[in-house]
Amino acid sequence: MYSYEKRLQTFADWPFREDCQCTPELMARAGFVHCPSENEPDVACCFYCLKELEGWEPEDIPWSEHAKRSPDCEFLQMKPFDKLTAIEFFRLEHGRIRNYICEQAGGLALSQGPALLPCLLFVPPSICPSSPAIVDSQSWATSTMQWACGGGRQGKHDSIPIPLEAL
Repeated sequence: MYSYEKRLQTFADWPFREDCQCTPELMARAGFVHCPSENEPDVACCFYCLKELEGWEPEDIPWSEHAKRSPDCEFLQMKPFDKLTAIEFFRLEHGRIRNYICEQAGGLALSQGPALLPCLLFVPPSICPSSPAIVDSQSWATSTMQWACGGGRQGKHDSIPIPLEAL
């Protein structure tokens, strides 16, 4: 969803179109995709930081609301996609995947610090098949890992890679 055009396509049923600040075009430029529910037709989620915002008002400015609610979102500091080097894109994508895995692992906060999250593509499937693990650098160095799985169980286990297609 790094593509503005792809994000814009998600706003086909967006309730705000004219005479407002939160048009589909401005929402997509601010990194949002439209992800409505039956009860909330105006839910938008940043494809990068996964911050969901709802209750939009016509005078809300998408970029400002995004920055106010998720000031550390790397999308907000990203240079234009077509100007990214391969290494810059890889770093951004690693961060986006880290955000996704943390969200899937029971909403573990990124505030636990980047040192805890250097590599997040591993999980002990026999213990917690539906929740990815958090790998720390010390454990990674010894081919074992400390993991957190929803309920906070902890242990050391061998790890296996998660195919990127699964994300």
